[in-house]
This record gives sequence, structure tokens and C-alpha cells, in this order.
Amino acid sequence: MNDLQLTEDRLELVRRTIAPDLTDAELELFGAVCRKLGLDPMSRQIHAVKRSGRMTIQAGIDGLRLVATRTGDYAGQEGPYWCGPDGVWRGVWLDREPPAAARIGVYRTGFAGPLWAVARWSSYAVPQSPTWKKMPDVMLAKCAEALALRRAFPAELAGVYGAEEMHQADGPVQPAEAAQEPPEAQQRPALPPPSLGLLEQLRDVLEELQPGRWSDRRPGEVMQLVVQPKAAQRGVQPDAEFIEDLVREAHERAAANRG
Repeated sequence: MNDLQLTEDRLELVRRTIAPDLTDAELELFGAVCRKLGLDPMSRQIHAVKRSGRMTIQAGIDGLRLVATRTGDYAGQEGPYWCGPDGVWRGVWLDREPPAAARIGVYRTGFAGPLWAVARWSSYAVPQSPTWKKMPDVMLAKCAEALALRRAFPAELAGVYGAEEMHQADGPVQPAEAAQEPPEAQQRPALPPPSLGLLEQLRDVLEELQPGRWSDRRPGEVMQLVVQPKAAQRGVQPDAEFIEDLVREAHERAAANRG
């Protein structure tokens, strides 16, 4: 549902039930990302997680697939494949020991071949987790798929991570042998420059839209004075339409509150 209706009341319900630690600004940021991606936090398609006092936005693997499908350019996948320390890729993992790496290729319309991503056990695994112990191949494949989807659709998924990718932030990682990226990965077509990541865009705008500072700012001014300079520092292009919609929405809410 691209026209996700995430009202203020529904956002407050999100805070009370599944994201009680979010500040007002973080809740507004989270709501804007949910609306942009068309993902429903109440359906567990997307999550806001606080780590060390900082919010991270995570999406379930089904949510990432849904965003990619809605672009109309998603053309399927190849894999997953797994390998051990020997670097030999297999279509099924039957060993008792967990795989050293998993890889998945995502097809995007207009590209000559799949865009490969490799997830290494040493980078993502949480060996103490019951889920990682029970299904090490499945969990590592989800990390590889999230990487591949973000690589194929950077404008839509920049700054949004798969939940499995972030498990390692909650616990120590067990070292493992590194696996080399497949030769096919070196033949990928170059992606177009990604737009400024959602989180970065929203943080820039929210800094400007603090109470008492934004009542006289039009969308174009926010773009010119805030977003574009910061985007230039990062060497990326901002999503002008998204920023304008966000600022207009803030103005409309403020006008309604004043009325």
C-alpha cells in the first residue's frame, strides 16, 4: 500500500505498543519513513530499534521484497548459495557446521545480469542466538538478500536494513573464515548514483523543522538552505519531491493545530 495511512493517532499507538522508547522527533522520522516505503509497523513489516540511544530503522525481509516489487523493476533472484571455508558455492547447505558465507543475486530490469551480494558468517552471525543456531543457513541467506536488494534498489532502500543484518549489533560475533565474492560480482553493471538516504534526508529536514524555526520556511527554502548543501557534502542527490511533501505536511499540521 503505497498510500499508507499512518495518522498521528496510529503513530501514537505505535509508540505505546511497539516503540515506547522513541522521542517525538524519532517517532516523526519513523512515521515519515514508513509512509515513504509504504510499510506498516503494526504488521511488523518495519521496526524502529534503539541502540545506545540512537534509533535504527529495520525492515523485515518481506518488507524489503515488497518495496522492491512495487518499483516495477524487480525481476526475481538467483540463489541463495552457500559456501564453506573452501569457497565452493552450493545450492543447498547440508553440513553440520554453519556456512562461511551466503550469496544472492537480484535481477533488476535494464541490467545485463544479477547484482550479487555476499554475507559472511563472521560479519553477521550471532552464534548464541537460538534462531541462528537452529537455522544458520536461512539467517545468513536473509542477510545476503537484504544486501542484494539494497544494492539493486538504493534510491528506495538506502538507510533501511534487514532485521537479520542488525542482530550482530546486539551480541558478539564468532570469527569464521572469509569467503571471496564470486567472479560474477565483478561483472555487475554500474548502478546510477543513489539519492540521499531516507534517514539522512529526514534528519536534515527535522533539524530545520524544530518548533519556532520552520514556520516561515517554504519547501524550496528548506531544499536550498538545508538539504542541498548537506547532500553536496555527501556527494549525492536529494529527493526533491519527497522533501517538499514532507515540509508541506509539517506546515499543514501546524496550521491545523493553530486553527
